Formats: sequence, C-alpha cells, structure tokens
Amino acid sequence: WVGPYGTAGDQIMVQLPGLKDPARAKAIMGQTARVDLKLVESGPVSDENVLKTNGQVPEDMEIVKGVSTNPTDPSRTSYLVKKVAVISGNEVRNAKQTIDQYNQPAVSFTLANEGAAKFGNATAANIGKQLAIILDNQVVSAPVIESKIDREGQITGHFTMQESQDLALVLRSGALPATLTYLSTEEVGPT
Repeated sequence: WVGPYGTAGDQIMVQLPGLKDPARAKAIMGQTARVDLKLVESGPVSDENVLKTNGQVPEDMEIVKGVSTNPTDPSRTSYLVKKVAVISGNEVRNAKQTIDQYNQPAVSFTLANEGAAKFGNATAANIGKQLAIILDNQVVSAPVIESKIDREGQITGHFTMQESQDLALVLRSGALPATLTYLSTEEVGPT
C-alpha cells in the first residue's frame, strides 16, 4: 500500500504486508526510475541484429535488452518493442503477488481510469502478442496477452514466488515519480 503521509505533502508511507526482507524491497524501489509496458514486435533473441531491417531499427521501434544478472553481458536477450508505451507505471494504481488458476505465482494489477481505456484498446487489438514490462530500459518480463484487459489484469508466467513478489513491487513502485529518501523503516508484526 502506498499513500500520503507527511504534513507537507512531500512524504509517503509504503506498507508491504507479509514482506520478510525490507532491504530487498528498498533496493527494488530505490532503483526504479521508470516502468513502461510496451508491445513486443519481435524477440527475445540473442543477436539483436536479427531484429533490424536492412541493418536499421524501424523508426517507430526500439531494441531493449532483457534483464540479466550481468548487465554488461553482450549475449543477453533482446526485444524489438514499440517506442510508444501502451501505459506507464504512473497509470498503475496497485499490484500484488497472487496465485493464478493453476496455483502458480502470478501478479494482479489495477489501473487508473486514464490508463484503463488505453490498455483495454491495446490489449483487445493485440491478443496473442507479447507485452514487455520494462524497468529502467530493461525487459523484466514479456507475458503474452491472452484477453482484453481493462481496469484489472493478471500477469502469469513461470515465476517463482520471489519473482512474482518482486514484479508486483516493481509495478507498484513504478507509479512513484520521484527519487526515494528513507526516513525510517520499521517491521510491524501481527497485532
């Protein structure tokens, strides 16, 4: 949960029920500058040259690398995505780790009114295509659009519980348009 906290309007309180590792949450939230959801034209591929037409990236597209434990690794996968985002992190109102219909880890999310209409149109027109979730210009996930999604949706895939929790945190923190400075961190147990 994220909400206003300070009297000057420049502080927020972030509560993450059930989170066992506050340091990990701070690391993920602190690194987040921008989250965009963009349509994938092609990929993932290990050689980004395969994504080019006559050696050039199409004008309305861009090549984005997939997340790697070693960001300087040239063999990371690459995606060709639309330059214009379907929605950005500031249009996500909530995201949480959940379980899908097959009892596998997933992420559920809710969009703001302005993002819901755009996302509904884009997902209806692109069923069967991938949608890249891009954090700081790296693809962290690229699920397939299975149906039209308006206000609420679910991201499924082959996630571990930790990966789905991290992705939900990325989506939630992507709605924060500012750098975070931590005033305090406290762990609250059940009451």
